[in-house]
Parts: sequence; structure tokens; C-alpha cells
Amino acid sequence: MKVAILKDHKYQINPDDKCNVPDDIILEQVKANIRRQLPQVQPHAPNHDTVILACGGPSLAIYEKELIKASWNGGKVVAVNGAYEWCISRNIKPTAMVMLDARAFNARFVKIPVPGCRYLLASQCLFPIGLGTTITIKAIQLMRMLGFQSFDIFGFDSCWIKSPWYTATGYGEYQHHAYDQKENDNDKRLRVVLKPEGRDDMTREFICAPWMMRQSMDFQKLIHDHGNDFRLNVRGDGLIATILKFSAELGSEVIASVTEE
Repeated sequence: MKVAILKDHKYQINPDDKCNVPDDIILEQVKANIRRQLPQVQPHAPNHDTVILACGGPSLAIYEKELIKASWNGGKVVAVNGAYEWCISRNIKPTAMVMLDARAFNARFVKIPVPGCRYLLASQCLFPIGLGTTITIKAIQLMRMLGFQSFDIFGFDSCWIKSPWYTATGYGEYQHHAYDQKENDNDKRLRVVLKPEGRDDMTREFICAPWMMRQSMDFQKLIHDHGNDFRLNVRGDGLIATILKFSAELGSEVIASVTEE
């Protein structure tokens, strides 16, 4: 699988950015979880099932009907972070829930237990996988290790998206998640302009946080290194879906101009 490569960034994304939790706290949480002697994920043989990966991007709500239809067609719903409770509130039963973040507030994401759901929690979590810095990148790799090769992904945007529905701040506001997550409300905003070489008519503009840009870079590396290991269908019109669209239609490099808002 080929992927369009973003180049010529004017805004530098530091590949060595520190984790959002101090190392000593992560170490203590890993130690505590090891003592619990919970089962660990093991590699499985490839299978032919499709993972419906529900991520937290704002387009998740826009494509709710398509997600429900995909689940009715037999796909296995795997939800990450707050998308888990989002699914439950809409009577969509997750087969599995994946969480990576070590911050304490993430505990709210798993308050509602679902019978039969498997909870795949990183050992650094406050309770109870290596490429990638965000939960979606990890979840793709984790489910591939469990044998899944086909992915239908919802809410994987890597950008703010203007909401077509009413929010607490009004209609048409830009959203960073499909659900409230105030911890990201004050994230730095970057203006990202994608321009395929020789195709100015296909120029697209996005608003991204630095972690969203880093996620898009990790995604490109994942596809470059392991793109032949799985099949991906990313729903929506966000940054990630656009990168894949440019790759499929053009197969050329994409110049990304990144400036602060």
C-alpha cells in the first residue's frame, strides 16, 4: 500500500516530545498492573473478520448510521477511549475496548462494564502496545497482532471538524472529538494546507493540534512499513482520509504547509 508523504513542514513537530504523564508515575502504574497478573495479549493467526474501529474524532458522529450498519453486517466493533461510552449510549455493543493513555481522567472512559467485552488496557494506564504515539495507531497494530487484517475505521480524523449538529457553544463549531473532552479544548491550533504536487485544484486546508499532526506522521510510517499487512477503509473527509485519497488517486508526494493559527 502506498501513501502520500507530507513534506516541507514549516512547523516542526518534535519526534521526541515527552509523554503527557511523568516517567516516574508511568513506572509506578506499570509496576502496580504487573502485580495484578492479568492476562497479556498474545499473537493470533490471521482471520477474515472485519474490525470496525470506533475512534474519537468528530466525524464519528457524522457517520453514526454507517457504523451501525457495518456492525449489523457482522463487523466487530472495537472502541477506543471515549468512543466506548459513545457507542454504548447508542446501543452499539463493543466487542473490545482499547486504552493507552496513562492520565488519571481516562478512568471515566470505562465506568460502564459491558458483558462479553474484552478490555485491552496498556500496562501504563492508571488501572487495568512499538510504533505510534496515539491510541488509534496502537489499536490498529494491536488488532493486527490478534489476527485481524481488515479495518473499517470511523472517527479517525487527525483534525478539527466543523460540527453539523448543535453543541454547547452553538451550531457549526469546530470539534476535536465526537464527545466532550475538555482536556483538549485549549490545544494549540495549526493551519495545515495540503497541496499535491502539480494539482493545485486539489488543495485542502485543515486545522490540527500538534498531536494530530504527529498522529498523521505516525500513520504514514505505519502504512509505509506495514501497509501490505492489512486493508484500511477510513471513513470521513478528515486529514487521514485525505492522505489516503491522494495516495489512491495520485500516488504522488503532498506538500504540507503548517503554520500556527
